[in-house]
Amino acid sequence: MKIIAVILSRMGSNRLPGKALLKINNIPAIIYIYKRVLASKSIDDVVIATSNNKQDDSIEELCKKEKILCYRGPEDDVLKRLVLALQKYKANVGVIIYGDCPLIDPNIISQVVNAYKDNIEYYDFVSNDLKTTFPPGMEVEVVSLEALKKANSSIIKPSIREHGTLHIRKNPEIFRLLNVEAPEKYNFPNIEIELDTIEDYSVIDKIARNFTDYNYDLEKILSFLEVNPSICDLNKNIP
Repeated sequence: MKIIAVILSRMGSNRLPGKALLKINNIPAIIYIYKRVLASKSIDDVVIATSNNKQDDSIEELCKKEKILCYRGPEDDVLKRLVLALQKYKANVGVIIYGDCPLIDPNIISQVVNAYKDNIEYYDFVSNDLKTTFPPGMEVEVVSLEALKKANSSIIKPSIREHGTLHIRKNPEIFRLLNVEAPEKYNFPNIEIELDTIEDYSVIDKIARNFTDYNYDLEKILSFLEVNPSICDLNKNIP
């Protein structure tokens, strides 16, 4: 079994254009995510999968500079991009990480991957986002290449394909799904640490500046926010 983490990222965000290269504690967001994912002990490699749109040339250039694997595919057909990225790097299991999750906890990645490996005979897709119990920004999806290829071969709307695994997540009668729920100490679905708006960026950057490495976990993030509640107020009213 070869397990590769695929970080989906592009510059063309509607609400926060160029967020992939926003500096988080003086480091481009996409590199910050990469270093967090790389700290997980449960994956064999990490690839950043961006689009073949010209505006994403800057992501590929940064990956080359940092010697990071990069795959470029269809901008709007994210499902196909995932399949092609995993095939290129000869993986049969993908760990999907979204580019709006710069504070992703390496331990939570390992938790979801291990849940997949422990139940590989029974599930095609294991994630912690079928039901939101972790704080948004901690999403991890683990899926077999075969399940992705099956979804990719289906005739589904472009509006579904652009969301990558959405067809799988919405069809439990076709795909075998398992949701990993947060333990009580992490069960804070209303604490928003996902990078969608400039207010989110302010929260995330303040959190990151409190730490000197990339390996801090969600427990440390929540402890920091508990003693600094005004930081959570910065984006609590943003839809």
